[in-house]
Amino acid sequence: NQMTGPADNAELVVKMLNSRAPGVMLGLEDSMANTWSNLQQGYNNIAGALTGTLSYEKEGCKIPIETDSIIWVRPRGLHMIQIVNGLVTSAPLFDMFNLILGLDVTKLRHPLCIYIPKTESAEEGLWWADLFKTLSNYLKVPDNFIKCMALIESFPIASQMPSLIENLRHHILGLNFGRWD
Repeated sequence: NQMTGPADNAELVVKMLNSRAPGVMLGLEDSMANTWSNLQQGYNNIAGALTGTLSYEKEGCKIPIETDSIIWVRPRGLHMIQIVNGLVTSAPLFDMFNLILGLDVTKLRHPLCIYIPKTESAEEGLWWADLFKTLSNYLKVPDNFIKCMALIESFPIASQMPSLIENLRHHILGLNFGRWD
């Protein structure tokens, strides 16, 4: 069981983490508006949540995180792009590198857990596995340090689930089945 919410709202993130839910998913995709300021705030809040340094102040009271929840990070899906200074890149690639830049993995409470949204094919698993390996090398952690769960909500991927699991075999902890729209 987990709670899900937008990564750009520090108050909500702290409240979700203090709820004692076993898992909390911090979303950068469809739970928040896709604007530059929201993304930057989301990256900062996620880094603070992962290292236990995030807090917010309300009416003079500073509320820190007190949690044992597993934090899942939901980057934007492969169907989205990011344009920076006229250059086009993959939105989840941009998200993942922004999340790990400056991240001190020695302060993480658990392995980095990524929620892969809107999976359409087993080949996407190869893309994510390559990304996780590249990020693990950058962070100087074992290849299987980054864990993931993939959202299965379309018919095409349903028949490719065994191949998707095989492609993500060093990282995958589970699949989430659902169709919300």
